[in-house]
Amino acid sequence: MPTIGVAKSLLRQCCKLTETDVKDQLSYSGQLKLNLTSLDGAVIGCAVRRNLQARQPAYVSVGHRVSLATACDIVHGCCLHRSPEPIRQADILARAAVRLRAQAATCE
Repeated sequence: MPTIGVAKSLLRQCCKLTETDVKDQLSYSGQLKLNLTSLDGAVIGCAVRRNLQARQPAYVSVGHRVSLATACDIVHGCCLHRSPEPIRQADILARAAVRLRAQAATCE
């Protein structure tokens, strides 16, 4: 089954750039995507933002049986907000469930 890795923050130990560097380079370049390189120079992922006004990118890495270019295109196409929509909806549902449990615990 093909997979794609998506994160809201950059794993600093694997990349030459900091999150601030990535945001600045995306802003100054006017691009939606920026390839991320490892300390040894290999391309390991991509920072993707939904539109040119977006400051916070999503960080994409290849998973299984998907190229980096395809993974970035899929994530960009699924982003109505910062996170891809399936992940955003899962976060919303999980937060709602936690709130319901907390309310039930306080009512007992």
